[in-house]
Amino acid sequence: MRARELKGRPVLDVVEARQVGKVEAVVLDPEAGRVVGLMVKGDRPVLPVDAVKALGPDAVTVEGADALRLPQPGPEQRAVDGSLDPLGRLVLADDGTALGTLDDLEADDLDGTVRTLTVDGQAIEGDRLVGIGSYAVVVRA
Repeated sequence: MRARELKGRPVLDVVEARQVGKVEAVVLDPEAGRVVGLMVKGDRPVLPVDAVKALGPDAVTVEGADALRLPQPGPEQRAVDGSLDPLGRLVLADDGTALGTLDDLEADDLDGTVRTLTVDGQAIEGDRLVGIGSYAVVVRA
């Protein structure tokens, strides 16, 4: 999955064949180095990765609108508060060197492990991710 491709994609409840939301951002847990959910516009703004039935080219599908929930403390709450959407953030190496702006990230469709960060068109291995904050995304130098 590519984070930028998911933005704006409808979330479809296949049980009732209706749209229940639209993806706004990925919910990234930097400590685990994986995408743990999707942020969706609405009353229940979090779709955990394990509740996703499929990430199709035209929609994200779930089995029942109850797959969406309120954020839990930690990465989910920070994502909903707006401090963890990594796209467009400054990327810094842990030695203090600015590397550019995060254009996109690619994660494994099955477990959400971050494979690659794309910074100003250059690929950085996902296992170098250290943290995300209100100021920057930090990677190991």
